[in-house]
Amino acid sequence: MAQVFHPLPDVGLLLLDLDGTIRTCTVRGQPCPNRPGQQALVPGIGAVLASYQRAGIPFAVATNQGGIGMGFMSERDFHEQLVELRELLAAEGVAPDFVVRHCPHHPRAGCGCRKPKGGMLFELMGRFQVDPARTLYVGDRPPDEGAAEAAGCRFSWIWDFHS
Repeated sequence: MAQVFHPLPDVGLLLLDLDGTIRTCTVRGQPCPNRPGQQALVPGIGAVLASYQRAGIPFAVATNQGGIGMGFMSERDFHEQLVELRELLAAEGVAPDFVVRHCPHHPRAGCGCRKPKGGMLFELMGRFQVDPARTLYVGDRPPDEGAAEAAGCRFSWIWDFHS
């Protein structure tokens, strides 16, 4: 029997980290995918995201992709991964028109968009015109929690958000 998931009623916008939250890397010993074919969905995440979409609650992704700035992958590689990710999620019933905002900068670049700064979250809340009190950011690492705090929105660890 499929697990039924009910979206949180007081959430107007769901924001999620990507690596470790929506997808995992299938290459042993590599923390994040660098090419298409190196990713798999976190078990159960497709059903959760589809439930939010059915409830009319948008979701978007805010992700650090320092591998671009460090030369492990190109912007094109990342965008090709997103095409594949949308296909993987579509197979789980998720409409593929969700927004992805990424920070491509080197981890030591000092930019305003890299988590734990709140730049990407502020941008997405503005885009969807949802205030921080009605926004939930879900992630798997301390910089995700820090970004939510910096942006003034709620935070949930992925393992608490769904299981």
